[in-house]
Amino acid sequence: MSIVLDPWGHIAIENYEKLLVEFGIRPIDEVLNSYSINHKYFTRRVIFGHRDFNQWLNAYQSGGRVAVLTGLMPSGDPHLGTAMVYEELRFFQEKGVFVKMAIADAEAYAVRREDRDSVVKKGLDFIAHALAWGINPDNAGFYYQTSMDSSYYRLIQLFSRKVSEAEMKAIYGDLSPAKIMAALTQAADILHLQLDEYGGFKYILVPVGVDQDPHLRLTRDLADRFENELALKRPASIYHKLLRGL
Repeated sequence: MSIVLDPWGHIAIENYEKLLVEFGIRPIDEVLNSYSINHKYFTRRVIFGHRDFNQWLNAYQSGGRVAVLTGLMPSGDPHLGTAMVYEELRFFQEKGVFVKMAIADAEAYAVRREDRDSVVKKGLDFIAHALAWGINPDNAGFYYQTSMDSSYYRLIQLFSRKVSEAEMKAIYGDLSPAKIMAALTQAADILHLQLDEYGGFKYILVPVGVDQDPHLRLTRDLADRFENELALKRPASIYHKLLRGL
């Protein structure tokens, strides 16, 4: 039976090796055989897979414009899985990398049907917890999806031209208008840092739970399709094992 990755659902993965094969995710061992990364998430294989992490590391070591971006869904309270994301951000920030965290308030409202005021308040809690975990605000950015400017939202509109409904159904399964908008917004979250007005970071790393891989697959395809028009590059990603809230 094939594995289904649903970024909006609740899934349990029993066979991570099978998952790597089914979705073309590379095992983290192939990176660790060439690079020394001294963090327990890597040495203990809590982070187990990647897409192009080796290319991101090459850019980092050669002084390229690198950044780390991830997003959090403010539909619940911060939990141990959230803390894993904070720890990954803190680790890379301590290496001198700029980190940015999206609060997916638009997605929480439209897809999860959360109350708008509650989403905004929970987003502040997520940011406060990140700072308490040790994220340095002097080399970090935090934002709500609904509080960005026109260049960010323009990406969402442009991306809609070069992806079909059939393609999105193949990636995500059943779709609603809210999920389509959420997926394109996720792509803008990941790729907007490559635009000059947001720093011109050409090498983006996205640390997430593996349930979010559908968003990375769509985003990487969109980056390819807009390489000439917008000079976008495929983002890299690393995947940690899933740890749900109670």
